[in-house]
This record gives sequence, C-alpha cells and structure tokens, in this order.
Amino acid sequence: MNVEPFSPQIAGTITISATAASSSTALATTAVAAAVVRVINAGTGTIFFSITTGNGTATVAASTPMLAGTVEVFSKPIGADTFNVISASTSTVYVTGGEGQ
Repeated sequence: MNVEPFSPQIAGTITISATAASSSTALATTAVAAAVVRVINAGTGTIFFSITTGNGTATVAASTPMLAGTVEVFSKPIGADTFNVISASTSTVYVTGGEGQ
C-alpha cells in the first residue's frame, strides 16, 4: 500500500474562530473539489465539527470531536463546501483542502 503525504492546495486554507455557538464557514474555493481536508485545532479545548454541502450545524452529540492541539486529515465528499464547528472554549481552527494523508 502506497501512502501519499498530504499535499495542500494553493490558497486553500481558512481560519475559523470556534465558539460555544455552532458556526458555518465556507471552505476555500480550491478545497471544495478536494478529497480531503487537514484540520488543525490550535485552541485549548476540544472542537466538534461537520462538513456539509451548504450551511449545517455542529453539535457535541452528532459531530466529529477533535482534541486541542491536534492535526488530522479527514476525507470529505467531493463538492462539500461548508465547515461547521462548535467548541466549549474559543479555539482557532485551520482547515486546508488537499490530497493524500
């Protein structure tokens, strides 16, 4: 099995401030066509997120958790264009579209 390292797309990063209220942010135009996104939780609290086509909602009960200070690569549906996030404490989140792992 050949594992390709993550390769970011040019101008493909968005910065989001996650708060206690769910918010939706459009992915960068280049990230919409990407097969994966790299998510960096640069905050001090756990975030919960979802990736949808159009505005969605992130909830603690139904969204993907990501611990503080971690970096992960997630696959996403081609064409999904919105990153939804919520966090108990304010966290800065970076989302970059790309290919690979």
